[in-house]
Amino acid sequence: MSKTPSVIFIYGDRFLSQKLITRAKNKELDARWVTFFASGDLNEIRAEVGTSPWDDSKKFVVIEDLPNQKEVREFLQDLVISFPPTNKVIIWDSTSAIKLDPKTGFPNKTWGDFINDFQQLPNVKIINNGVVLDEKNPDATADFIKQKFEQNGKQIAPNEIQLLVKIVGHGKGLLDSEIDKLCIQCPSPIPAKYILSHAFPTAKESLLYKLGDALDTASYKEAAYAIELFLHSGENENRIAETFVNKARWQMLAAYYWAGGLEWYEIAGKLMQSCKFPSTIWHNSELTERDKKKEADIFQLEEQAQALATSKLGIDPRWFKKNKTKSKNSAKIKKGPSLPMPFIAERVVFFVRDKIVSANSANIQNVAELKEKVLDRTIRIYLYQQKKLAEVRYGKNPIQDLQEMAKILTDVQL
Repeated sequence: MSKTPSVIFIYGDRFLSQKLITRAKNKELDARWVTFFASGDLNEIRAEVGTSPWDDSKKFVVIEDLPNQKEVREFLQDLVISFPPTNKVIIWDSTSAIKLDPKTGFPNKTWGDFINDFQQLPNVKIINNGVVLDEKNPDATADFIKQKFEQNGKQIAPNEIQLLVKIVGHGKGLLDSEIDKLCIQCPSPIPAKYILSHAFPTAKESLLYKLGDALDTASYKEAAYAIELFLHSGENENRIAETFVNKARWQMLAAYYWAGGLEWYEIAGKLMQSCKFPSTIWHNSELTERDKKKEADIFQLEEQAQALATSKLGIDPRWFKKNKTKSKNSAKIKKGPSLPMPFIAERVVFFVRDKIVSANSANIQNVAELKEKVLDRTIRIYLYQQKKLAEVRYGKNPIQDLQEMAKILTDVQL
């Protein structure tokens, strides 16, 4: 860091800021590092910054914990004007005193004016690591991931961005580390399979993707290893069993649509509409996905759903229980587990078509008979998974039950 500016001011995401300082310490192992808190004795900081080491070696003074005080801001401006050239000062907003606008990524006027004035001082560098990623703002997360891959000379498509978030989560520090690791050897654009194989599961949704991928290989050995891995990491047995049940349900639906005459390329889209209410809207081929969601959202409250059922579907109102709650507190309709993204739907179709059907098509050449047997197989396994789910919850040996669930689910013979 011989060309490092005398003063570096770091704010924004805490994980990335900490990472920058750790990297600097690893590069400057022969330097002396001293840490102070700006909420403490400012005169002590001034004395340390202005004192050169006895041997004229490089010294880094890290100033953390910036309070939102005018006195501290004035002190920092005055501090950097004169001190020995061998010294370096890193000022880090370690407690996030500088609040950033989630839309613009810039601080409020008080801190913004300070930073604008501060960066005009000689030999000063400002580093804004941006806002903390929030799952309520998926666009910000997607932009961060895309830019991070581009910085490493790699490309990533929107579906693969979603998949990475589902496995790793929205933590900027975790995503940053995982992307650095993936980019060492990954192809460009990075395929979903590579992410499934190499991204470390930290998000709650990762179970569905990582374990589901093991099941899609039709390899009991890989599925059993995945079960062991998730249990060892503290995953709940019930959630693993529920993943098996959902996988079997989706395979049954795919087989049902194929047996009903749909082409394979049509089934993934049909699966994405499953378990959504009302089906009369989601199955309307004349509406776009955005229009379907917009119209379906109207009927997600219980009273609105009952009105639709009686007025449009002709269901007798007497079938519904009286809801004593007020309209504004009307409960939302509980829906079954929908497939979270098209990638999963495609994997379900892949398993039924390329594993089950392909494994049995040579022995059963009559297409109608093959469809009937494939559908029967998926129904039988779905019912088995439901039964084993209860045994996992209330039985005495849930690990053995999970292994049996995986074994039958990966057996593609009819």
